[in-house]
Amino acid sequence: MIFPPLLKPGDPVGITAPASKVNYEDLANGIGILRDEWKLKIREGATLHSAHYQFSAPDEARAADLQVMLDDPSLKAIFAARGGYGCSRIVDRLDFTRFREFPKWIIGFSDVTVFLMHLYSMGYASLHAPMVKNLGEAGGEAAAEALRRMLFEGSVSYHIPAHPLNLAGNARGELVGGNIC
Repeated sequence: MIFPPLLKPGDPVGITAPASKVNYEDLANGIGILRDEWKLKIREGATLHSAHYQFSAPDEARAADLQVMLDDPSLKAIFAARGGYGCSRIVDRLDFTRFREFPKWIIGFSDVTVFLMHLYSMGYASLHAPMVKNLGEAGGEAAAEALRRMLFEGSVSYHIPAHPLNLAGNARGELVGGNIC
């Protein structure tokens, strides 16, 4: 499995909406965390400011927005603004040639899982993790911190509370999966 490089403050990252339309105001807290707390340079995709029926843009425009980010060697990560529906309609339009030359973290869940599984089939790690819309939501602080640690430090640990049916010990392995519409 190929892991993209870890992030550091000052790195440029992209934000795109490859699925459903997003209310830009709903991204403010998440963008603030990425920019002000994590000190990342934000590049916003055009799909953050458009709508086409339930999608952020027509299929061609959503694919083009993501393709620009996949091809950009300076970007270190691409965050999905939100999930919803529509990624399966564009995954086959994407060309991962430049991505292979300059791998970067692709981050999201829900409908974005189709991209994560496509990357897995190509041998690249990605992160089934909070999207920009979720980063600033109340109650999501632990998930946001786990994402930050993974992106900047390369590790995350979990504590599973004691339960009579739990087996004590440590585990290590490859985690694959997610959810998709």
